[in-house]
Amino acid sequence: MITPTPSGHSSIWHRQKGNPTVHSGSFSVSSQRFNTDGLAVSTRDHDGRFGWAVTDGVIDSHISQCIAYVTAHAAAETAAHDSVLKGVQAAREENIAHEAGDACLIVGRFDSSHGGWSIAWVGHCRAYGVIDDQLVQLTNDHALPRATYPSNDLRAEFPAHDLKGLKLMPTASILRHHRPATAHISLQCRLIILTDGIHTTLTYHQIADTVLTTPDPDDCARLLVTRAAQAWQRPDSGTALVINPT
Repeated sequence: MITPTPSGHSSIWHRQKGNPTVHSGSFSVSSQRFNTDGLAVSTRDHDGRFGWAVTDGVIDSHISQCIAYVTAHAAAETAAHDSVLKGVQAAREENIAHEAGDACLIVGRFDSSHGGWSIAWVGHCRAYGVIDDQLVQLTNDHALPRATYPSNDLRAEFPAHDLKGLKLMPTASILRHHRPATAHISLQCRLIILTDGIHTTLTYHQIADTVLTTPDPDDCARLLVTRAAQAWQRPDSGTALVINPT
């Protein structure tokens, strides 16, 4: 068993303007040399806007750690101010500016025009929601056969694939030619955002059991990450963001 070192957690209360209060909790650990997951939450109290982003760097290196951090913060800030698609674009521009590293990412914001959450993603960071007391996977994992990357003939929204046997994971850099996938979810839906270090280690039933029996977002995020980390058979990073409407 690999013993990871905790690398951060946070708890944020935020009142949406004219909408319910949102309580988010997060936790992240890594047993690699560097924690290559990134997480950021951006709030705007004067107009009730709320944006978040979770990123997953592609290799265990200092530059991947830096890219994950800066892309998460750029995406969350831009999503809160503008849109999730602009948030993903901001992440890609950070990749270009640093000329090294890359990351999968998922970005979300409260969108008053839809009366709920808007989400955009590229890669294998997942979003789950609790709907009618059931855990539902809200996003699909993106993976591309090596032979098609970086072909311009791919569909605008990546299809879902079984990750087994596929060699390459789309990251922010592929967005020169393709839009990320998007989804819209009710504000009353509890959100759980996980990097692949969590959702590829724990089974659906293990994730669901943890989420449905742990209402506090801080405790839930911590349990999801630590339970996955205890089962890692190789160095990895794992991050969970849990958002509760109250």
